[in-house]
Amino acid sequence: MAIFDFFNKKNETAKKSETIVRKKPEPAASVISESGLNQVKNMTEEIRSHSRNDFGPESDKKDDIHTFCLALERSARKHVEKQQARAQKDGQASETLPVDALSLFHVSADHMTAYACVLPPLNGGKEINTEQFMEDMRYEGISAGIDMEAVQALGEERKYLRILQIAQGTQPQDGRDGELEEMYSRGLEQTLELDENQALSGLDFRKQHAIETIRKGDIICRIKPPVEAQDGFDVSGRALYAKRGQPAYVPQGENTSLSEDGSILCSDSNGILMMDGDDFSVRSHHVLEKDSGVDMNDQNYEGSLLIYGDLEDGESVAATGDIIINGDVRGGKILAGGTIRVNGDIKGAPGTQVEARRQIQCVIMENCLAVAGEDIYAEVITNSTAISEEGSVYALMGRGLLFGGDVTAGRSIYAKKIGNISGCINCVTLGFGVRLDKQRASLTRELDTIRENREQARKSISYMKAAGVSNQRGDQWEEYQKLIEKRKMYDRTLKNKMQELEDLEKRIHVNRPESICCDEMFPGTHINIDGCELEVVEKEADCRVHAESKKIIMR
Repeated sequence: MAIFDFFNKKNETAKKSETIVRKKPEPAASVISESGLNQVKNMTEEIRSHSRNDFGPESDKKDDIHTFCLALERSARKHVEKQQARAQKDGQASETLPVDALSLFHVSADHMTAYACVLPPLNGGKEINTEQFMEDMRYEGISAGIDMEAVQALGEERKYLRILQIAQGTQPQDGRDGELEEMYSRGLEQTLELDENQALSGLDFRKQHAIETIRKGDIICRIKPPVEAQDGFDVSGRALYAKRGQPAYVPQGENTSLSEDGSILCSDSNGILMMDGDDFSVRSHHVLEKDSGVDMNDQNYEGSLLIYGDLEDGESVAATGDIIINGDVRGGKILAGGTIRVNGDIKGAPGTQVEARRQIQCVIMENCLAVAGEDIYAEVITNSTAISEEGSVYALMGRGLLFGGDVTAGRSIYAKKIGNISGCINCVTLGFGVRLDKQRASLTRELDTIRENREQARKSISYMKAAGVSNQRGDQWEEYQKLIEKRKMYDRTLKNKMQELEDLEKRIHVNRPESICCDEMFPGTHINIDGCELEVVEKEADCRVHAESKKIIMR
């Protein structure tokens, strides 16, 4: 029975324990009194009042100040609660319990600015002092960019309930990359030659297709070094690293050099400035300074030539490359293996001759013989014989006049006006068909003669070989050897002439005459296109003249 009672009581105890409901603890009643609440309210209002005066509503720090004020309001309440809780514990009146001054801190989200506010001591508690404040600040991790004047003022003047900025970090200042001050445009033309689109647009080659000439020692660009970066730090002393500036790329190409301090890129040669990729290069030219009294009689140069000054009657110059004349041509003879550009006028005397394997470019062409392997460009061509063997003649820039001369082109002739109201004689010829046909016929006859001579030599060699002369010594054997050498010579000559004929056939095929185009054409103009002739007897406008079925068509 005792055992039964024991287990029965145990079960009852278990049931009771299952019905126990654990209640949440009641929140502790606020220990702050009405007077304490008023005290908190007064401190908070004073803090906000000082903040409005010290920082202003438009301050860039207003968000930080607002956040700090909210935190200070909570801290002020705890400051007073702490005083009253201690008073209750000690059985004292809260109005008499001393509480020391309390330093509070706030750091901006980017850690670049730190603020402090000191709550005043209560009931005779300890005042703030600089040493204690500095130690509190250090414990909060604020160690760099400290405003010592503000800290000293806080400790000495007892600036309670005021938010003060006590530390400011320094933003990193990125460096700047080095820079180039370029004395010349990068849009440099790489060649003297103009293309068809440029010519048909009436482009003035002196301005829009300018070749930049340069002399030895001229400055191409100045190189500015990079500006040093300045690292920064935040209020915790953490380093903020700035981006370093990079040196400028120095566009040093052929025939250029840097000064010793690396600040200037200069030309090492007289010549033409050009771009080689991203680099400035100087294409070397021989330079003649007319002002220095240089002799201009029968001057011959390998490569290209740049002349400063005018070419006078009786002077002559030749170069295997291009020739640029920064002046006028008043006479003499100019021969170039490339292009001739005269940045002035050609107003020659009798016998003035200008010949270029490629192009001839000038402003006015007057009283001269001009022969170009390719195109001729001028504003005015008058009283001259101008021949473009495998190209066109363009007189489209400026006034665009052709009159009083003989102009021949392998392809086309373009001008604004051909002739004038005076009725002067103007001869314009397209194509070299007749001349090329004659050259082809002459070459064909030469080839036939060579073949006949070679065949005769072959027969003689075969006859002498059959007679056994090749195995003998004496006069006949020497004659036999001469015939063998002669046959080899005929073979070489035949091969060269056949190549010459092939090249001529290509020229005939490619360089077929196209048309003569002009805005106005005046009476006195004689037209010849591949042997077909026409004389203009009345003024024509918007002309396009070409040959069709052995007839000249003007539209």
